[in-house]
Amino acid sequence: EEQPGQPGIPGPDELESELLELPDYLMDLQPEKSFPEKKAFDIDKYREVMERQFENFKPFDNNREDYEWWKVENPVALHEQLLGFGVKIRNFFNASVMMSFFKYGILLSGIYQDPDGNSLLVFGFPSAFQSEHKPFDDCSVWVRNRSNQGNPEGYWLIYYDPNTKELLLW
Repeated sequence: EEQPGQPGIPGPDELESELLELPDYLMDLQPEKSFPEKKAFDIDKYREVMERQFENFKPFDNNREDYEWWKVENPVALHEQLLGFGVKIRNFFNASVMMSFFKYGILLSGIYQDPDGNSLLVFGFPSAFQSEHKPFDDCSVWVRNRSNQGNPEGYWLIYYDPNTKELLLW
């Protein structure tokens, strides 16, 4: 094994300092071009995709104007749509969610719009009663479905802010 200073391997003091000429694209004086700002989540495009992919659904007897809902009968299709929009929720398809899906055959996907026009993504997981395991711990809120003829007694809902990429805590 050759050591620095031996024939064939120059030592640090023997190296000539040469300036490397960088290609033009690396000499850009505006680095923000290389790292574009994050775009705001396009809720209208998301809504359009959801309407094409899933059936509109009214899971609750009090149809509030600030919510839109879609019935998800294929969690894989939902997962693909979410990934396409950069929505990555840790453990989204955890055991509680999948047990709920296999028991009831649906999940909910929705949009909530507040009075200021801000939108949140909402996901619902059917459940027979409130005491069942919360699928997302303190991020889950229980909503009872009073007219549950043929539907689950209620849903565990989670709210996701697509701009901050965080679940809301309750």
